[in-house]
Amino acid sequence: MATVDSRSGSTHAGHHMNAGPYFEMADMRDRQTVQIAQFVIGFWTVLHSFVCVLVATLLSIVNSEPWRRVEFFEGHLPLVSEDSKKYCLDSELKYTPLPTMHESFPYDSYLHIYTDGSFEGVIRNARAVIYSINFTLSYAIGRPFDNFDGETAAISLALVKIKKCEERKYLLFC
Repeated sequence: MATVDSRSGSTHAGHHMNAGPYFEMADMRDRQTVQIAQFVIGFWTVLHSFVCVLVATLLSIVNSEPWRRVEFFEGHLPLVSEDSKKYCLDSELKYTPLPTMHESFPYDSYLHIYTDGSFEGVIRNARAVIYSINFTLSYAIGRPFDNFDGETAAISLALVKIKKCEERKYLLFC
């Protein structure tokens, strides 16, 4: 004779088990998914705002008066012929333009400025370094920042430094 379960009204064995905890866990997972999605959307909104401010700052520096008089090099240097490129190592192709740049843009006419950003691990800070024959600057960017932040800070600081210098032609190597 089958017994009727008073909780579920079922006559089958095992149907008296409560499925409530399963639905509570599923509901909790849905809430966590929504919270994660809200966090990601908030993070990307803040990141987008930061990038917009950075771009606006760089554009204001570039569009300032000293930059309007800078002559930009817009030529193409045939450093290596197309036929010989396929037989060259990547390292050879990478370093071929360097002597040509220094010949085309001599040190006495152009101030060569090199920028670098680095990240020294979790314990140390990200850094921005600007190097030239005339000066070397190094700035600690901060602990929550990474290598990319150091690179962008170095470029931004180099542009600020160029803006404050006397009139001269500049080359910025990033």
